Amino acid sequence: MDKSWKAFERRIASLFGTTRNGCVTGDGTAGKGSADLENEYFSVECKLLGRPSWSSMVEACLQSERNASRHREPVAVIKKKGAGQETLVIQRINTFADWRLSGVEADDGVCFMPGDNDRVESVIAMLREQQTTQGAGRVEIDPVQGGAILNALLLRNVPLGD
Repeated sequence: MDKSWKAFERRIASLFGTTRNGCVTGDGTAGKGSADLENEYFSVECKLLGRPSWSSMVEACLQSERNASRHREPVAVIKKKGAGQETLVIQRINTFADWRLSGVEADDGVCFMPGDNDRVESVIAMLREQQTTQGAGRVEIDPVQGGAILNALLLRNVPLGD
C-alpha cells in the first residue's frame, strides 16, 4: 500500500493529467532536484503536511521554483493531513506576477497558458487580417509579446503564409 504522501502525489498527478516523478534528480539518482510531477504547463511540488506553517508553505513555493523545468510554471500543492479534500495551490506573489501578469516571461518563453485559446485565436485573426491588408511581409507584432505570440503559433503549427 502507498504511503499517504505518495497516494496524495498520485491524486494530484491525475488532476494535472500526468504521473508522479518520484524522488529522482537530474542525474537519475535519488534525492532533490526534480519536481514531484510535471505536465506541459506546470511543474508541481506536492506537500502533505501534518501542521502546515507559513514557513513550510514558503519553502514549498521556493522548492517548486528551484525544481521547475524551463517553460513550466512552478506551483506548490499543499494539503493538511486529515483536512478532507481541502487542498491549496500556491505561489509566491512575484512568481505569480511573472507568469500571469507581465505578459511574457523574463526569458521570453511561452506565456500562453491553458484557457488562453480565445486569446491565441484573436491573435491569429489579427495577424491574418494584417496579412490581408498589408501583405504577408508587413505583419507587425508588438515587440513586448512577439516572442510569446510566435511560440504559441509555432506550438499550434499555425500557417501564416499563403
